[in-house]
Amino acid sequence: MPSTKMNTQKTNGWRWPLTIMAALISSCGGGSDGGTFENGGIAPVTVSISADKTILQSNSLNALPDLSGPYTNTITVQVKKDGNPFAAQSVAIDVVSGLSSGALYYLDGNPDHEYCPEPGYDVDKCPVALLPTAYRSLVFGGAETSTSGTVTAHFHASGTPGKVVVRVSTQNPDTSAQVWSELTLTVGPGVSTGQAAVVGLLIAPSPLYITGQGRQDVKPFQAAVLDDANQPVPNPSGNNLRLQLLSNRPYGGEKLVAVSASGNIEEGSMVNTRTINGVAEVALYSGTLPGTIAILATADRADNNVDNGIQTPITDVDTIPIGSGQITSLIFAGAYPNAVQSRANVLALGPGETLDASGGIYVRGISVLAVDEFGNPPPPGQFITFRLIDGPLNGYPDQGRGVFQYTGKDGNPEEGGATFRTPVTGSSLLGADTNCQLVLEGGLGQEGSWIINGQAQAHLLAVFNPFNAVADTGFTVPYTIGCPPYVGNIANNINGVSVYTDEYGMAATVISYPVTQLGRCFKLTAEANGGQVGAVMGKQPSDSEIVGDECASWYLGIADGSALSTIPASDQNLQIPVGQTESFTKTLMLQLLDGDQNAPPAPLPAEKLAVQMVVTDPDKEAVAAAEQVVEAAQAALDTVVASNTASCSATKPENAVSEPEQCASWRTALDAAQQALTDANNELAAAKANDALHTPTASFSPASPLITGVDGLATLTITVAGLYSGARVEFFVSTVGPEVRAPTLTITASPEGSK
Repeated sequence: MPSTKMNTQKTNGWRWPLTIMAALISSCGGGSDGGTFENGGIAPVTVSISADKTILQSNSLNALPDLSGPYTNTITVQVKKDGNPFAAQSVAIDVVSGLSSGALYYLDGNPDHEYCPEPGYDVDKCPVALLPTAYRSLVFGGAETSTSGTVTAHFHASGTPGKVVVRVSTQNPDTSAQVWSELTLTVGPGVSTGQAAVVGLLIAPSPLYITGQGRQDVKPFQAAVLDDANQPVPNPSGNNLRLQLLSNRPYGGEKLVAVSASGNIEEGSMVNTRTINGVAEVALYSGTLPGTIAILATADRADNNVDNGIQTPITDVDTIPIGSGQITSLIFAGAYPNAVQSRANVLALGPGETLDASGGIYVRGISVLAVDEFGNPPPPGQFITFRLIDGPLNGYPDQGRGVFQYTGKDGNPEEGGATFRTPVTGSSLLGADTNCQLVLEGGLGQEGSWIINGQAQAHLLAVFNPFNAVADTGFTVPYTIGCPPYVGNIANNINGVSVYTDEYGMAATVISYPVTQLGRCFKLTAEANGGQVGAVMGKQPSDSEIVGDECASWYLGIADGSALSTIPASDQNLQIPVGQTESFTKTLMLQLLDGDQNAPPAPLPAEKLAVQMVVTDPDKEAVAAAEQVVEAAQAALDTVVASNTASCSATKPENAVSEPEQCASWRTALDAAQQALTDANNELAAAKANDALHTPTASFSPASPLITGVDGLATLTITVAGLYSGARVEFFVSTVGPEVRAPTLTITASPEGSK
């Protein structure tokens, strides 16, 4: 007999209290008490069923099964033959009735009896803790195994009060007859009154649009009326629920539609309907205007009837947004924008992304999400324009990712016009020319890219498309100007097809850039609605300070296996020739490579490296060790002196007959402690004399920062002096990250012949 799993799918999107959800969602369960037995002269087989708790309170909070909790019991089944324990081949426990009041569980920790609460994940790959599965029927033993004659299971109550009958059954192997017994469990009773106590609107989160766009413009939803025990109110003969649209709405022709108790269709800003098993079905029709609709649901606790007036109202209010379907916001999404947001330095290739080893070109995916004013996707097929700038830059790669030559934070776009200005004492616009791009990173309506029309003056330029007519912001908008040629490229046409949004509002394209330009700063914009809506990838929030490099996004290499080395490799262990130990200077060449496994690793320019050094000086360490010995010897001497409780003389008196007996042994200990201190001081003096012969020192430059340049190369000049046999200097060079995590490179300088 196969066990039957209950539906454990998660309910998403309902704005609903837990107590109400517990009442509305039924779960499997069952039980019965009493028993039957078989006839005949063959040794009888009997089965019994019992529980440690036969009365359970209703689980209005929808708590999970818990062996020590108030909503879970333990069921014990015993099978006997001729009065003795019998290892039945198979034992089944079933819910006979009361399915809505609870369910059966194994609770044995077996993953086969558990499920992943995250949709789309298998049990063995679940990112969160597994939950026990609810069953209508449990089976123990089977064709390949048998029971011990005693099995245990568990029943867990739901939020619905009632009687539950649980039946246990097995088979007599001698007669093939079924033997069974039943147990009755009680869930509740709660405080059911049959009077309305809770009204709740159950509205799915699916988008709703204004009518006439060919998209969803009707939203069915439900409303529930429950009593004090979160149980459905009795089915009324008339209407027991009123729904109405509140006045703060768009007034674009939106309306409610429901079926009344008489079967007539009601529609308008207010409708009356009735519940069936506590639930009523209603529909909202959108109008021609976008906005937010507030819906009021009302029941009458006095008599569960709204046709004769409402004496004791029980209410709930919820809102439904009606979107225009027009793009109002663009959001960069996906692995590359996420890496930019976390200021990563490298990123593993994703599905469909490539690195052309022969041509040295990275091709990576870029996506942008288009939404309307309520976060809903627009109708599919909306054209998205992408634009990229990556020059002219100053400082790339030797000084970092580069800083755009034309940039500032004092821009002033003419709202509704086509001119752009900076203050006469502010940043200069000279150098911008026709077809250069002006990227704004301002507030709403002032984010995106505009093509420059003509040659700019020192503090004035013009663009082809006018700026949005938003509120005047003055000289406060951050801007950047890029002029071709650019080393990277963003595709607006892929295999002859322009980039459009799909049904989810997502538009996908690819960015390509040479492997020689990794780490180079760039700015990427997306536009919709003819430039009326724009976004800049990696834009920093206006109220935040950029930490470190002002560049917000750059060309990324491959993450795993990044490596830092010296060129040549032998420079990692420097043996300083005899005669040069007093002062030795050497310029080292370092190289940082990315972790590509399918092609020669690519150099990573414009990356910061951290350098630390440690000087190992054995003579100085010997002084420190000798000082510790002196401290210990002094402490030992102080202890001996303090132990002179008999006031003994440090020197033996001429007449020692009257002296306490312990004085002789105390003086012996005192002499030994004084000699140990003398020896320790002599050793310290010798160690200091050796230490004075050599003073190892070291330094490196540049002190900060060390940045990889062309081909991922960086030069580090080190100077060491005063080295002697056994002394050494270690330079530790590491990547800064956060995503470049090459193993730390250790460069050691030591005298020739020294181990």
